Amino acid sequence: MGTWLGGIVYDVAPANTRDLSHVYGRAEGPKKKSISTLPLSQHIIRLENRDLTEVPQKILQQEKLQSLVLSNNCFAEIPASVATLRHLTKLDFSNNSIKLVAPEIGNLPHLEEVLLENNCITSLPEALGRIAALKLLNLNGNPLKANDTSGPHLAQIWYGTEEEASAVVPAQELRRQSAAVLQHLRRLLPEDLQVEVAQQVARLRRKEAAKLLDAARTYADASLIAEAVDAARTAGVSAGEVMLAEALLN
Repeated sequence: MGTWLGGIVYDVAPANTRDLSHVYGRAEGPKKKSISTLPLSQHIIRLENRDLTEVPQKILQQEKLQSLVLSNNCFAEIPASVATLRHLTKLDFSNNSIKLVAPEIGNLPHLEEVLLENNCITSLPEALGRIAALKLLNLNGNPLKANDTSGPHLAQIWYGTEEEASAVVPAQELRRQSAAVLQHLRRLLPEDLQVEVAQQVARLRRKEAAKLLDAARTYADASLIAEAVDAARTAGVSAGEVMLAEALLN
């Protein structure tokens, strides 16, 4: 059987598992249940297509939760209570009716992905810019506007126009758009906080680049080495480290 939290069986899976709905299946009724032979995961919970309007309290008590997927529900906002899940790295509220993103989400230091496509969001809290670990946003299908009257139109930053676009965006372009929006939000932060976040981002990029370089040297894979060299240059890793990685390509 699945794991019961507050009378509902939740789709749960280990952190390295993707969408398992095709394995577990879904039942009919107001409390749609799924069957799982796995114990409650401390890392990932998926609750999709369940007409939810609030995050169940039992989920908010999962202190070690890393990935929370609540897509295709009926949420009108991302509540401040989600900020209690301090270990979250992924938050997926895509395909809801969200108009408001609570600024408290900016207090999630490990958050790397925030998926918000196909909602009713017009602006984002500046606090999102405080998250140095945040690398991927998806804002497609939202009627974005300017965060303030003096700043650029958020839709222009994301879509390249003031009009909402619906086309599917390639992964590389999505990363570029994410970086542009995060840069915009960080410019709206107080100056001392801008400096602090910039330093945190630089440290994280150097750390990630160093890991890529180690992996490149271990596996001697040409595509991985090229990616590591590019990441190292961007992150400001020492020239010696970059040259060692480049030597592996020759």
